[in-house]
Amino acid sequence: MTESPRSDELLRDVLESLAAQVTVSPDAYHEVRAEWVRRQRRRKRLGVLIAIVVIALADLIGLWALNRADTGDSVIFDDRAPAQRQEQPVPRLGQP
Repeated sequence: MTESPRSDELLRDVLESLAAQVTVSPDAYHEVRAEWVRRQRRRKRLGVLIAIVVIALADLIGLWALNRADTGDSVIFDDRAPAQRQEQPVPRLGQP
């Protein structure tokens, strides 16, 4: 499929006529950038809010689970003295 030079020229003329009709606002860049910054801030705030909600929900579920656990089944501290280990003295040569 080869294009003739005529179709290239016709396409170029059409695109140039369309480009000539476009008017550019002098503040266009600043308006678009301000909108982008506003959306970026909103995304960050939403991300932080979601993180806070997830952490708070995990804490609440953990506290609820700990509160519902039966305390009589397991022993955490049994008040027994720890086993005493007899350490053998290390023989040393020379002064300490």
